[in-house]
Amino acid sequence: MCNMPMPAPFYGPTTTERTALVKLLRSAGLKLSTARIHILHYLHQTNAPQTAETMSQQACLPLSTTYRALAALETYGLTGILFGSAGVARWYLIREGRPQRCNSCGQRYSTEYV
Repeated sequence: MCNMPMPAPFYGPTTTERTALVKLLRSAGLKLSTARIHILHYLHQTNAPQTAETMSQQACLPLSTTYRALAALETYGLTGILFGSAGVARWYLIREGRPQRCNSCGQRYSTEYV
């Protein structure tokens, strides 16, 4: 039996949360899209690096849309990416003024390129 943690369920943003996410996207200079709002919200909810596949499934978005949204969010400095030993990419939310650390192992994320 495998002890794989279940991904956090996705709950759509409340009106207040959506307003804050829209403000964040606009301040970064990004166009608004449901995919970007949902991905940012999911990363806020989970507070841990997630794969594109997990975010796609949990937020009910096509995988290609998820990758495009993540690429835009990373380009504009809202998310970062980690590559695991098996080549698995995981994205995390960049939080200003807070250390970027993995909840599981405590490893610090590198945000120097952002």
